[in-house]
Amino acid sequence: RATNDLSKLPSGMETDGLSDLKLAGCERSEEDIDRQMAG
Repeated sequence: RATNDLSKLPSGMETDGLSDLKLAGCERSEEDIDRQMAG
């Protein structure tokens, strides 16, 4: 499904979108872990 969604995006948006999603995912995962540890 990920590949299909990327194919729909305009050229140039793929790399930027992937980098943004990866960064956001890492940040969110870290925040979730911190919250779990704090909780």
